[in-house]
Amino acid sequence: MTIFFFTEQMAKIGSGIVSGLTIIYLLLSDSGVLAETDGSLATYRVVNGALGQSVVLPGNVSGESISVVTWDYANSSHQKMVQLCVKYKNSPTTCNRERMTLKLKDCSLEIQNLTDSDEGFYEINARTDTDRHQEVMELRIYVLAGTNGNPATRCVVNGTLGQSVTLPGNVSGENISFIAWDYTNSSHQKKIQLCVKYTNNPTNCKRERVTLNLKDYSLEIQNLTYSDEGLYEINARTDADVHHEVMELRIYERVSTPVITSSQFVSNELCNISLDCLLERGTKPVYSWWTGDDKVTTDESHVLTDEGRSLELSLRPSDNRVYNCTVRNPVSEATMSVDLRNLCPDTEGEKLLGPFHICLITTITLIAFITAIVFTLYWKRELKINKGKYSRRHLHQLDANKGRQNPRAELTTIYDDTILM
Repeated sequence: MTIFFFTEQMAKIGSGIVSGLTIIYLLLSDSGVLAETDGSLATYRVVNGALGQSVVLPGNVSGESISVVTWDYANSSHQKMVQLCVKYKNSPTTCNRERMTLKLKDCSLEIQNLTDSDEGFYEINARTDTDRHQEVMELRIYVLAGTNGNPATRCVVNGTLGQSVTLPGNVSGENISFIAWDYTNSSHQKKIQLCVKYTNNPTNCKRERVTLNLKDYSLEIQNLTYSDEGLYEINARTDADVHHEVMELRIYERVSTPVITSSQFVSNELCNISLDCLLERGTKPVYSWWTGDDKVTTDESHVLTDEGRSLELSLRPSDNRVYNCTVRNPVSEATMSVDLRNLCPDTEGEKLLGPFHICLITTITLIAFITAIVFTLYWKRELKINKGKYSRRHLHQLDANKGRQNPRAELTTIYDDTILM
């Protein structure tokens, strides 16, 4: 597991206030963030912003040759996706919230005068003629140092339940006279010393599953549990300097592969379907629906409810039949598809059967059945009659032959005239 940190400090010289923007790339597998075997998630970013300041969420795409780009937002509490800005080729930019600006050069999103309500998940979706770019970021808002003692920049590290995580020390192992890692529980606010190391003394770690790496003084925590969430603080002292850094560890359970259930009813020639995306496990999941390369939003044919879990749609024969439910959180992503062709016809020639059509088909079937019975009875009667005629002719021929052979022979054949027509 590898963690990369990139920090860009921005100074407001006029007011003498220093604000920090820290962008953290957390890579929990070779392909990016840990994901289910049937899907992968692009690098998940955590962006820290200072209360009352501005922040730029990078788009990382060129504004040229972009046919459409959208920025969506999900509140950390309600997980309901809201479209913030959208830009179509050769059309003006539309942003649905004040204080937000879409930069056309790199499709980044600038948010001014940050408030606590701006915290949450931000998702960019950009599409060109040949490719699609998608990225998720979590914005965390903190108070600047000097207001209530909190640091201006605090690294947020996302860990996966049951896995391991490494909190970087970001200090060289040379000339360190003292180093300590402390932990503060999110609920009790009680600081506990986890590991301490003095020069020429052995490392002393007071908790199992915790290891201090002496090469870079990073802290490794194995077999993560929810109780490991909280603030981790490193203090290192050399002969000439002091290093201090605070990190917030958040634990997420990987999302399971979702299950899609459906119900269907018919109205005129429309097929109305309700789809529910059910999840067995996963911490703070965010739901989205896709059909082809298009993200489903509420419109005249689609209605999203229950924080994006449920989708109601009305289909015509020419509409796309395959829908995907994607569930993600900061450490994982999983997708399930459903093919609606079994529920609705997918060609113009196939029409949905209404009550009149069902009644007509039933009547025709009943008439055909009665006709078949009458024909069968008539055929059996004709067969019996023909068989009787053949039997009399055969007996008559036998008597004639017998008379010719012996003129004095007595003929004893009795004929039933009732079968003669």
